Amino acid sequence: MRSTSLLHARTARAAALGAALLTAGALLAPVPAQATTTTAISIRAMGGDRQVTAAWSKVAKAAAYTVHWGAGTSTAHVLHTTGTTIRISGVANRTTYSVRVTADGVSAASKRVTATPSQYAPTALTSVKAVPAGPNQIKVSWTGGGRARSIAVYVGADSQTKTHHYATAWHPAALSSWIVTLPSSLRGVLGAGTGNPIFVRVVQTNSTAATPRMEWAFNGTTKFRLSDVGPWTLAGAPRGSTATSPVTVASWNTQSISATTRFSKGDQWAARLPKVVANIENLRPDVIGFQELGTSRVDPACRNSPSHMAVGVYDCTEQYQTLQSKLASAPLPYRNVRTDANAYVYQQNAIGNTNNYVDSAIFYNPAKVTLVASGFISPRAMMGSRWPTSYTDEAGVWAEFRTKDASARPFLVSSIHMPANGTTSAPDVARVRSDEGALLAGWLGRKAAALGAAAGTGALPVVATGDFNGSEVTDPQAAGLRMLAAGYSDAAATLDRNDIRWATDNLTNGPDGVDPGYPRTAVPHTHIASRIDYVMLKGGITTTRYRNEIRYTTDSNHVRHFVAGYQGSDHNMQLAWLRIPDAPQR
Repeated sequence: MRSTSLLHARTARAAALGAALLTAGALLAPVPAQATTTTAISIRAMGGDRQVTAAWSKVAKAAAYTVHWGAGTSTAHVLHTTGTTIRISGVANRTTYSVRVTADGVSAASKRVTATPSQYAPTALTSVKAVPAGPNQIKVSWTGGGRARSIAVYVGADSQTKTHHYATAWHPAALSSWIVTLPSSLRGVLGAGTGNPIFVRVVQTNSTAATPRMEWAFNGTTKFRLSDVGPWTLAGAPRGSTATSPVTVASWNTQSISATTRFSKGDQWAARLPKVVANIENLRPDVIGFQELGTSRVDPACRNSPSHMAVGVYDCTEQYQTLQSKLASAPLPYRNVRTDANAYVYQQNAIGNTNNYVDSAIFYNPAKVTLVASGFISPRAMMGSRWPTSYTDEAGVWAEFRTKDASARPFLVSSIHMPANGTTSAPDVARVRSDEGALLAGWLGRKAAALGAAAGTGALPVVATGDFNGSEVTDPQAAGLRMLAAGYSDAAATLDRNDIRWATDNLTNGPDGVDPGYPRTAVPHTHIASRIDYVMLKGGITTTRYRNEIRYTTDSNHVRHFVAGYQGSDHNMQLAWLRIPDAPQR
């Protein structure tokens, strides 16, 4: 009896244990080994003349890389490198080779790719792109290409990159992108804040020379191929202050009365004035710096009465007064910061400063900004002995404004028109413009410091508008370059900009028209056009948007035509959306 009871007890315990095991069966199932995750390495290989190059993506924490390669599908040969590119030399042309890469120290590997060396000229790239990268850097990327040993990047100030250009060193041809850092020698022309575009071309070579020769066109003999005329971008720049107040500022040369006296009636000032007003009312900048809008008499035969002038009354109407009158009664009224430009001229005459006139003006929308102070800028007084005695003193204007924001900081705006004519016909004019740019930068800096001290804010931010009559790209003495060297930036240095294939003046923007600068058919340049009209910034001001305002329509034959109702000048308004820093910039 005892044996039977013991057997039953053991049987019961076994049954209970069996039930428990069935219930916990998942816990007792074999546990597989932890799966190892392998990071995928992207890789590209290319065959050149008796060479295979490979380039791959960088792997975080990888100490180095092992390159496995061989003929056919074999990858029995091994090379080691700490970089992300390699050249495999001494291989045979017209033989296919395999390449794959693994990372040392981490679990990462690429797939196997193949490349076939060839002795012929490279095949064309299918696309090239460029975008801003770090400060004074751009990232260039491309697709396509082949039959190359090495690749490099050209950057420059024109579409062919022959002007103010720079070429990187040669790199293994399997690369598909490169970050170009502008050399210090080009930063004054192409660097962050210049507003000038950087054109890009990517070049391949299959030459076996130790240092292949750089070419400017396809060369089958040296096995050299360039990409098509490249895209453009701007150099990368640090972000500005986030504590800012918005304001829109325009610069516009409206062309003087005297410059169009012999033009057809439709292009003389009386007909152009309502078109100028139409542009302003349509675009509505907060502040406008005008050039060639000054003390030109509407009626050249008019003579002021000496007795009237003695009591400060001037009988003759000046060009700036006609716009002043029209805008004062327009649906969106504007005000002129200096309504006494004619009085200023006669006052200068009275103290012996003859041969002078005011050639610029600043208007503003009082609903958006408040005028604090204003005055005139005499290039003759500012430049002293550097201003030729034979030159007319083309006075500019300055104004201190404050936006309507409660925390807004005052800012300084100037408008000036620099002497015209080119470096070939009048070399001295280019020198004067260059000197004027440098001295204007200093003059505005001192004015900004004095006004800022009075306001208790530190030196005011500065917006310098003007027709500088020189392109920073084509003229090594350009006034804009002198201002950039003094710490200014170009408001056009933003990717949100339009109509960059049009010059800022219309002398080259169309093939026809009765008068120079007033074409009827609008034809943009093939690539980015040069500029002579600028909005320059200093003191932490940033640009969010920039427009070279071109007004045209397109007919059924895809021909562009300027809109006559907005053709108020031979120049186009330059319009910048700015952010004025609320805190002093150090």
